[in-house]
Amino acid sequence: MVLPHGTGKSKKIAAFVDEEKRDEASKAGADIVGNEDLLKEIQNGNINFDVLITTPERMRLLAPIAKLL
Repeated sequence: MVLPHGTGKSKKIAAFVDEEKRDEASKAGADIVGNEDLLKEIQNGNINFDVLITTPERMRLLAPIAKLL
């Protein structure tokens, strides 16, 4: 996905969302969409994205892995 007003380089976007929002995130252009599965991958050190987005409700779940991000 190319971000608006970017430098022309593409960024790999991951979306950490609820099950209900998976389709919405995919349609919006997220390269990786996940929930608990994505969280486990990040905890294992598998960070294969440039930008991680989430909803305010999900931020607390990312707190334990904030140093990795």
